[in-house]
Amino acid sequence: MKGRFIISTDKNIAGSPWYIVLFRHFPVRTLLIDMAIPILCYSVLANYEKPLAGIFFAGVWSIMRVIWESVRHKKVSIFALMTIVFTVVEFIMFYVSSSLYWLSLAIRSEIYGILVMATLAFKKTFIEIMVEESKTTNFTEEFKETKYYRNCWRLVTAAWGITYIAKGLFYLYVAPELDIGLAFTIRAILGWPLDIILIAFSIQFPHKYWHREYEKGNITMPIIKEK
Repeated sequence: MKGRFIISTDKNIAGSPWYIVLFRHFPVRTLLIDMAIPILCYSVLANYEKPLAGIFFAGVWSIMRVIWESVRHKKVSIFALMTIVFTVVEFIMFYVSSSLYWLSLAIRSEIYGILVMATLAFKKTFIEIMVEESKTTNFTEEFKETKYYRNCWRLVTAAWGITYIAKGLFYLYVAPELDIGLAFTIRAILGWPLDIILIAFSIQFPHKYWHREYEKGNITMPIIKEK
């Protein structure tokens, strides 16, 4: 068990750095096309004090992507669909009332953060459930019964929950007081870019945490099942 810990049963990425694991198991290319371009559309127009136009063209791009994917591959891009839904809702909310818009974002983030934190009261936390259902890992039953396995995912889950609660507080108290262009730029960053950072943290942290406990002699059993 010397060296880097393996937290994936995929032989192509076993022992690879966290960013390789992220790119192999997360649809980064699709994410960039379906999310980064709409964000860029908005950011450019927002700089010219036309945030509503930015939101509109971001939605148009997403609609075009859905049509393209449906015609070419006979499937619908889930990321593009999510962008369309959120864009339409945000456009309507902002058009009706900017205060109501920020309040809706705050409530959504707070609810998500609180629900994630609430799983800390149960035996299995949000992140632990997500990891086990992803089928990208195959931990030994012996290791899964240790406190080091559960404590690691509890810490990662807490990080997700606290981040989303903090994001909700930003939407509620800070964003309404900022310049509209700056507020929407930060809002874009706090979307999928923030989630990518959290996912990267969720991959990298267990490596460091378990390796540290191994060096202390606390982890002595195999972590991954042999195929």
